[in-house]
Amino acid sequence: MSNKSHYSRKAAFTLVELLVVIAIIGMLIGLLLPAVQAAREAARRMQCANNLRQCGLALHNHHSTHGVFPGIGTGSFCFSVQARLLPYVEQTSLHSLIDFTEPLIEGAQFMMTITEKQTAAAATRISLFRCPSDGEPSLFVGALHSANTDLTAGGNYMVCIGAGPNQSYAIHSSSRPIGKGLFYFNSQTGFRDMTDGSSNTLAMAETLLGNQQTTSGAIAGDARRQIGLTPALTAPGGNAGNGFPELAGFRWDSRFSSQPDWADIVSQSTSWQGTAASAWIMGRSRFTSFNAFVPPNSIPDLVPSGGGQSDLGLYFTRSNHTGGINALFGDGSVRFIGNNIAVTMFQAMAAINSGAPISF
Repeated sequence: MSNKSHYSRKAAFTLVELLVVIAIIGMLIGLLLPAVQAAREAARRMQCANNLRQCGLALHNHHSTHGVFPGIGTGSFCFSVQARLLPYVEQTSLHSLIDFTEPLIEGAQFMMTITEKQTAAAATRISLFRCPSDGEPSLFVGALHSANTDLTAGGNYMVCIGAGPNQSYAIHSSSRPIGKGLFYFNSQTGFRDMTDGSSNTLAMAETLLGNQQTTSGAIAGDARRQIGLTPALTAPGGNAGNGFPELAGFRWDSRFSSQPDWADIVSQSTSWQGTAASAWIMGRSRFTSFNAFVPPNSIPDLVPSGGGQSDLGLYFTRSNHTGGINALFGDGSVRFIGNNIAVTMFQAMAAINSGAPISF
């Protein structure tokens, strides 16, 4: 009996030994966890790039079929470019749910609703339009306005409407000066229009979904996922009849050589809305497009506090990827654009006819 007892004591761990083993395991987990997380994010970033490549193939196939890229719809027929691409991304059944001969929205400007025929399609989530690194729920309630209860599905991939300087920050017509993007209202652009070269012209890029939260005050609850309403953005004066907005102190067609005081503009925000990128079916800036006033992940989206129209505002690119965003170019290539890119270079990429040399 004593021998057995002696051997069992020899085979057991002491408390100190057990604690040492646990500490070593904890240290190994602490060392390995960041590497595992980095590997997972690398995989998510690669999947995001693949999603954009599929969108690029869809744009090219649309161009092969129709001779042009799809345009952004206007008025109550404001269907997005993304909606027009559905047959080319293996979403024929979903495309058939949309009646493009009938209005998408109805009602007054601040009481808009999705028309009954289009509600099923509008609420359908599409994994191809989602960046796997985002993590935010993609189904929105009342994204069109606060009193609305329509369900809409969001998406991360926005079409490029322009470069910023020398243009309005709204989606508008082909009559705008140098600085316009590949997409605008009723656009029918093609490879022929990308005079800077299709490999130098942005077609789509990613942003983050809104957090579906409304907060007040000068500081956002989450500046990456909320739109700031600021009086520093105003409706235009002389161009009011055309619906072109402008930055206070800057005309939409002026050739200002320096950036506005963004810190001051953001600080004047009075409230914040978490409705960005909240409806892939809607061809309005807030939902499916971006402009390149500033580099990725730099400042919040901004709209005039006097109205908050869903086609007027500054909507930028951002992501949860470390250091930048994935972006699709006109030739179908996908490249990673860093947060530290020169603003003039980013703006030149966003224009189809900037005439500026692109070095990237």
